[in-house]
Amino acid sequence: MSVLVAWVSLNPVNPEINVYPPHIATKIEEAYLGWRQDMNIAPELAKIELGSAFYDATVHFSRTSFHCQTTPAQRFPGTRIPSKPPGYRSVQRIVCRQDGKISLKGKPDEIGEWRIVDGGGTLFEITVPITQLVTSRGDSAGEDDEPPHAVVVEELLPIWLWNKNTDYDIVHRSKETDWGFYPESENKVIENAWQNKEKEVDIVLGTVPLTIIFSPNSVYARQIHDKKERLVKRVTMSKADYETQSLQNSLESLRFSQLCSICLEEFSATPSLPVATTTCSHKFHSLCIQQIVDRHEPCPICRHHPLVIDQQLEKGIGRVFSWGIGSYGQLGHKNLDKSGVCEYPTLINELTDLVDVACGEMISGVINKNGELYLWGKINDHILFRPTLIAALANFKVTSLAIGTSHVLCVAGPSGNLYSFGKNTNGCLGPKVSTDFQNPTQVYTDSSENQTPIQNIIQVACSHHASAAVTSDGLLYTWGLNQFGKLGLGKTDESVEIPTLVNIPPVSFVSMGTDYTGALSMTGDIWLWGSGKDGNLGTNDRLDRSSPVRLLTSDGPFISLSCSVTPRGYVSPKDSGEGAHTVAVNTQGKVFTWGSSHHGVLGNHANHTQISADELAPYQIGGFSRDTREKTNYLSETEIVQVGASNYSTFCLSKDGVVYSFGCTHFPSLYIENNWTHKPVSEGTLTDAKIVVQKIAVSANHVLVLAKSS
Repeated sequence: MSVLVAWVSLNPVNPEINVYPPHIATKIEEAYLGWRQDMNIAPELAKIELGSAFYDATVHFSRTSFHCQTTPAQRFPGTRIPSKPPGYRSVQRIVCRQDGKISLKGKPDEIGEWRIVDGGGTLFEITVPITQLVTSRGDSAGEDDEPPHAVVVEELLPIWLWNKNTDYDIVHRSKETDWGFYPESENKVIENAWQNKEKEVDIVLGTVPLTIIFSPNSVYARQIHDKKERLVKRVTMSKADYETQSLQNSLESLRFSQLCSICLEEFSATPSLPVATTTCSHKFHSLCIQQIVDRHEPCPICRHHPLVIDQQLEKGIGRVFSWGIGSYGQLGHKNLDKSGVCEYPTLINELTDLVDVACGEMISGVINKNGELYLWGKINDHILFRPTLIAALANFKVTSLAIGTSHVLCVAGPSGNLYSFGKNTNGCLGPKVSTDFQNPTQVYTDSSENQTPIQNIIQVACSHHASAAVTSDGLLYTWGLNQFGKLGLGKTDESVEIPTLVNIPPVSFVSMGTDYTGALSMTGDIWLWGSGKDGNLGTNDRLDRSSPVRLLTSDGPFISLSCSVTPRGYVSPKDSGEGAHTVAVNTQGKVFTWGSSHHGVLGNHANHTQISADELAPYQIGGFSRDTREKTNYLSETEIVQVGASNYSTFCLSKDGVVYSFGCTHFPSLYIENNWTHKPVSEGTLTDAKIVVQKIAVSANHVLVLAKSS
C-alpha cells in the first residue's frame, strides 16, 4: 500500500500550516530517508540546504518527530534592516491517506515556536482537510495520480504500544524506552477492533486476560487488568524501522526489567510462575514466552533475535539451530519473512540430544545420541516442514550423514553399511535404487546378482548428483555425475552408477563441491580434482583435473576442508566474478582460502570493495591484503577447528565454539547489495546467549549448527 507524505511547517506568528512545494518536498524527503540510514552522524550534518530557490532555508533533522527550518534574514541592498524576521519554524513530516483529515495540535515554547505535540497543554488545534495539504490534482489528472506535494514511500505498519508506567502523572513524561510492543497476534486483534470502531476488545497476554478500551476518535486507549490501568497508543512505522536494530537499542532499558513484557505483571508479584530468559537476554514468565515460541513469532521486545528459552538448553545437551532460505521447509521452523528467509539462528525446539547435523540445498538432517535419523525439507515430491524420524533405520544406529541437492547418504549398523535414498539423478544413489525416503536401500559395489555391499564406511559426502564414501582403511569411493571429472576417476564420463575406487593415498575425509571435490589424506595433505576454472583447485592455474592433484603448500598438515556449493541450476551473471572457492584449516588453527574472491568470501581485503582478487593458491586469512598490502590480522588470535563454504559465504568455527563468517553472512547463497562483509564477524546471537557451537553444516541455501549451552 502506498502512502502519501507531505512536509509542512507551522508559522511562528500566525497559527497556520505552510506546505512545502512539490520539488522542495521531494528534496527534503530524499535527504530525510538518507539520514535515517545513519542517524549517528554529527548533528551539524543532519540537515538539507534548500538553496536560493527556497529562501536559502535549511531543514534540520532531529531524532524526535519534530524537525525545524532556519531561514537567514534578508536585507534590502544598502540597508541594515531585515526585510522580515528570521524564519525559524517547526517542521513536521505528515503521513496520510488520500482521504479524511488530520489534526495538528500545537503550543508555543519560550522562543515563540509553534511546536506540534501529541497531547496536553494544547492552546489551539488546527484541523485541515488533506486536499489542502496537497495541491489539487487538476481536471486532467488521472484517478491514480499522486498529488504533486506527495512523496510515495514504503508501506507503514500500525503498531500498538503500552506504557510500563501505571501512574498517569508519570506517563506524560515517558521516554521512548517506556513503551513496549504487543506480540504480533495481539497487535492484529487490537488493530482490527480499532479499525472496526469497537469500544473495547479482550485479549490474553500469556496467562493474563486484558481489556483494551478505546478513546473515541483517538489513537489512545486504556489497558485494564485487575483495576490496573496502562496507557496504550497507536503509532505507524515502516517495516524497516520496526525491525531495525536501533529499535532494540532504544528499548534497552527493558532488558533487565522486573516486568514480564507479555503479561505485564511484575515478577515479584507472581512468585509461583517460573521466569525464563531468551537468547536476547530478555526475561519473561515461562508460560508467557512459550506461547510466543510455539507461534514462531519474534521476541516482543527486540523483534530481531530468535526465541530460545534458556531452560530448554540444558548444559552439554546437543541442539540444532538453522537460518538462511527455508522455502522448502529445510529450516525445520517457520520463523521466516515473506520471502521465505530467516536471517538469524533459530532453535528447532523438538530436537534434543543430538550428535551430528548435515544439510543439502533442500534437505536437512540430524542424528541423536541413540543413532536415530531425523530429516526435513523437500525429499522427492514430499515436503516435510517438521523433523521426521526415518523409521526404517530405527533398528540400526546411524553414525554418519551426508545430504546432496536431492539425495541422502547415511552410515548405519555395526559393520558401517552405507544406505542411500532420494532422487537417483545420474546414478548418485548407486546400482540399487530406493526413491522412498522411508525405505533406504543399501549401497553395493556392483549390480550383479552377487552384489558386494560397501562396508566399514566412516564418512560420506554428497553434492550436485554425486556421492562419495570413505572407509576405515582410507579407501575413497565416488559415483554419480562426473561432470568436469569431479569423481576423480581420470575421465569425464557423464555419469558413473557403480561406486568406484579413486586412485589416491589413504584419506580420512572428503568434501564435495558443486563441480569439484577435495579430500584430506591421513597425513594431512589436501588433494583436489574437478573443475578448476576459478582457481579453486589451488594449482596456480584455472585448469580442470580429472584425477586427484596434491595441493603444493608447506602450511599443512590440515584438519578441515570445505569445497563450495551453489544452488541447482544456478548460473552466475556474466562478468560478475562469481565462482567456486575452497577453505581449509591447518593443525595450528589457521584458515586458508583460494579460488573466486567475489563479495569478500576469501577474506583477503582490508576494505569493503568489489574489486576482484582471486587466489590461485592458498591465502592465509590475516595475512597481507590484496588492496592495501598490509596485514589484516583477521582471526590471528583465534584458533579455528572447522570451516564451511557456500556460494556467497565462508564460515569458520573456533575451538571455543564461536561461529565466524564473511561474505554474505546471513544468506549463504543469496547476495544482497551492501549486505556482505570482507572480514570475519562472529554470529552475535549465539555468542551473546553463551551457546557453544560444536559443528557447522553449510548448504547452498542455509546453515545448521550443532550447539549446546555453556
